[in-house]
Amino acid sequence: MSLRDEGGDDLACGNNNADPEHLAICASVAAGITYVVAAGNDSGSASAWRPASYNEVITVSAIADFD
Repeated sequence: MSLRDEGGDDLACGNNNADPEHLAICASVAAGITYVVAAGNDSGSASAWRPASYNEVITVSAIADFD
């Protein structure tokens, strides 16, 4: 998935901050779905973006080095 919403992981599957995206991902992960998500499509830390910051997903990033 390549989604980017501002915010981080509440460490409670969205129960502490009423995050419907996190609630849905946690429920489907519990049912056996695996998610691979973009790190935020940004040069900053993935911890500032949802769903990249969720512990339940595999977050992938890339770099380009033009030296």
